[in-house]
Amino acid sequence: MDMEQTLVAAVLNGLDEPAVLLGSDGRIVLGNESFAATVGRHRGELSGQRWEAFIAAIDGDAQASDVVTRSSASGSWRGSMRLRTAMQGTVETSAHIVRVNEASEQCFLATWRPSSGAQPAGGERETDEIAAPNRLLFFDRLEHALAAAERERRSLLLLVVGLDGFTHLNDWLGYEAGDDILARVSARLMDAIRRADSCTRVGGDQFGLVMQLAEGGDATTVMEKVMASMHEPLAVAGEEVRLTATVGASLYPHDGSDARLLFQKASSAMVHAKREGRDRCVFFSAELNARARARIDLENRLRGAVTREEFVLHYQPKIHIDTDMIAGAEALLRWRDPEGALIPPSAFVPIAEQCGLIHSLGTWALRTACRQAVEWQAQGLPGIRVAVNVSAKQFLAPDFVELVARALAESGLAPHWLELEITESVFMGAVERTIERLSSLRSLGVFLSIDDFGTGYSSLSYLSRFPITTLKIDRSFVQDLETNRTTAEIARAIIALSVGLELEVIAEGAETAGHVAFLRTHGCHLVQGFYYSRPLAPEHFAELLRLGKLGGRDVPQDVPGPDTI
Repeated sequence: MDMEQTLVAAVLNGLDEPAVLLGSDGRIVLGNESFAATVGRHRGELSGQRWEAFIAAIDGDAQASDVVTRSSASGSWRGSMRLRTAMQGTVETSAHIVRVNEASEQCFLATWRPSSGAQPAGGERETDEIAAPNRLLFFDRLEHALAAAERERRSLLLLVVGLDGFTHLNDWLGYEAGDDILARVSARLMDAIRRADSCTRVGGDQFGLVMQLAEGGDATTVMEKVMASMHEPLAVAGEEVRLTATVGASLYPHDGSDARLLFQKASSAMVHAKREGRDRCVFFSAELNARARARIDLENRLRGAVTREEFVLHYQPKIHIDTDMIAGAEALLRWRDPEGALIPPSAFVPIAEQCGLIHSLGTWALRTACRQAVEWQAQGLPGIRVAVNVSAKQFLAPDFVELVARALAESGLAPHWLELEITESVFMGAVERTIERLSSLRSLGVFLSIDDFGTGYSSLSYLSRFPITTLKIDRSFVQDLETNRTTAEIARAIIALSVGLELEVIAEGAETAGHVAFLRTHGCHLVQGFYYSRPLAPEHFAELLRLGKLGGRDVPQDVPGPDTI
């Protein structure tokens, strides 16, 4: 952004009404918290989306592009607009769009206010279901609770509870099922708190809880009770749905006495916790502000990197330990920054998922890996199966199966040379629809692997129904096989489970001869890790393929720890 746009963005974030910054192409540059809550999206997911996706109708049957054109010509546009809401209803609004930069005409500020007396059309939900009125109710309750806490000299705990992955469940199961989930989550949260406390849905998939604490009250105990209420699975639309939630917290009087400041701090803590791993509780601290600023800087750099195509794939061999033969490879994404440093995916993939870049990155990685596999074969090298990581957001995209089919067709790669490594978190969602999606992918002829198996929440009762081909033992169970009896038992159990289900099993993170010996002894014959090779650039991996066989070796002292995939 230039300085003028940055100033507009600062103003936008201070507005209570829904507002977005638009580019001249009709795509959202930035949306504020109120707009995100109203349409049921996280702010990070708004950037790059076309704004008309959130508009149900415009006064006089005008098109969204017409409105931008008129704003460009005259400097501004005012009119009526029906805005889609988080609950898949709509609300009549008065909209105002103004050109930000008189000279370049490249940016527009759009704001919405609910029309007075507006009623939803077609029997859709009433406007009191919309985020903005709910937030007003929440702040009214919070201010009353603060006044009572001050009078009675008590502490006050404010929690902002955000459901993890709800947007994708909503798209996956449909909005009626999404509404059902929200209603039942609300009921669970109400059961977890006292009658004197309050729970309000503040927009999208977020709830605000206000709880009085007795003198010396344990806020952590209260938060753990709220978290525990979320972990029981829900039966929704014929599916078993497993939910997790991330909770941010602030305390009165420790974190301030102003209602909006306390809410802002709890929300910041919740957003930070989601970026750090989700399914946990985090209290606000001043340190979060510094981390947030650093993250915003990294996000801006990442967007530039996507535009400049600064990404590469490296390949780590998968080895059959009985023969030392190369059995396959995993494609690992790397970001080569302008200074030439290679940044591992653990540093940027979570941010890419939050800010909506993971689809373009994942698509590029899939196509590039398919082309590379074909190129190696064209050089007369042995054909190997190449594995590509798939995030939960990619997997749940409506066109993902078609995307895989296109990548195979465009590259000319035979499907049996491609493996998709799918994170275990995918299996926490709608089981039946997940099975349907996996079956569609398997019917293409590609192999399917559950990545990082044992670290998530997938139900073993469903595992035999998933049309997968491989279980991948997470590196956390491999790294201390020789010293930790518990993780060794887990590794043995996963190997035995794979054998019983007639699935291929592979262990990642094998770094020592002891790791390899343990795995061989207990029936795991495929490994990948630094004991054999680090991830390599395509030309260096081709040299390994020419050899066809590797002798194991201990990790040299100057080799850093393994990258997080």
